[in-house]
Amino acid sequence: MSTFTITTLGCKVNQYDSQLIRESLFSRGCRESDRLDPHPDLCIINTCAVTRASEAKSRRAVLRACREYPRAVVIVTGCCAEVSAAAFASIPGVRYVLGNEMKQRLHQIIGGARGEGARSIRGFSHHTRAFLKIQDGCDSRCSYCIVPLARGRSRSRARADIIDEAAALVSSGHVEIVLCGIHLGSYGKDRDEPHALVRLIRDLTAIKGLARIRLSSIEPEDVGEDLVELIASEGPLCPHLHIPLQSGDDRLLKAMNRGYRSAGYRRLIERIRARMPDASITTDIMVGFPGEDEKAVRNTVAMVKRAAFSRTHIFPYSPRPGTSAWTLGDPISPETKERHRALVSAAADEMASEYRRRFIGRNVEVLVQGRCKGGARGGYGLTREYLRVYLDGQGVRKGQMCWAYIEKEWNDGVTGRLGHGAGNSVVMGQL
Repeated sequence: MSTFTITTLGCKVNQYDSQLIRESLFSRGCRESDRLDPHPDLCIINTCAVTRASEAKSRRAVLRACREYPRAVVIVTGCCAEVSAAAFASIPGVRYVLGNEMKQRLHQIIGGARGEGARSIRGFSHHTRAFLKIQDGCDSRCSYCIVPLARGRSRSRARADIIDEAAALVSSGHVEIVLCGIHLGSYGKDRDEPHALVRLIRDLTAIKGLARIRLSSIEPEDVGEDLVELIASEGPLCPHLHIPLQSGDDRLLKAMNRGYRSAGYRRLIERIRARMPDASITTDIMVGFPGEDEKAVRNTVAMVKRAAFSRTHIFPYSPRPGTSAWTLGDPISPETKERHRALVSAAADEMASEYRRRFIGRNVEVLVQGRCKGGARGGYGLTREYLRVYLDGQGVRKGQMCWAYIEKEWNDGVTGRLGHGAGNSVVMGQL
């Protein structure tokens, strides 16, 4: 097997896993095909099963690979390979279906190679920011969530391995590392290590050249005072927390088996805002969970306005086999779900716009992620607060860290002029 393609669906953990597969194949002399290669030897589809829509999208990706590359060995891995193995194995053209724990043995299965695959990554292909998995699995049992069935119990990686991997990623040019996990805040709890996440972050700050550390997603009950203080210390840990809300209604939160209620979530946001008024707080909200009525939606809208999220991901409830909510069915119609989504979305868009506008007239640090296609904008990137900035000028380069003066709100972000205010454009890391 000399050439391969990888298609990745779903979360940052899946993207990290794909990079691990990629480097295992590189170490055995394989080459990743470009898009013009009509005949790769191996096609890997790393699937997502978190919703019915994501599983359907994964299935379409597998069917497309089988259709476009009939001579390739097609391998299905990821969460669909755990929870819907038989269904994916029945697709004509699929050679192997390998669950998450089997990913590390992929090189052995396809080529008979001995030894382990890569245990860590040295770079992150096609990304300016590197995702670094520090934990896998989840011990929570949210009633709607299939992920624990697909990923297993919570497991933490060794701190020394994470630090070595982070140092290698910085050496390869990544100045921002995003720590990710299925239940990130549980890092170290399976080893009875108190405050393990904060201790790990402090160790990572010592890596020379690491300008930013970002947390991917963290549950409300895992955001302690020590973590808030560490963010507020103005070190490399970004002032951005993605804290899933799911609903602002206590009755639904109880039915979802979430470990908090609306008052506790509200107090957490107030503590963060009191310490860091400009901190970016992003979230996930589910609409259409069984039992959601007009009062529940109003409660969620009120929470969105009170929390003033800078960005909100809204998605419809999707019943998943094997979860405790599966027995509830899907009683809320698609039309009602869409109406509820629109109500929450209107409030979320208003709050996000207010947050973006507060940065007009300020100087911000931007990590350039790429060039804009067409138009007058030179490129786009992200601030420490996860604010998208569209940059004027044609001189920006992917992987560049620069200063920009924010002029106005534009689309889903703001526009910035290079080299104004607190410092000129400076290349801090180049990919």
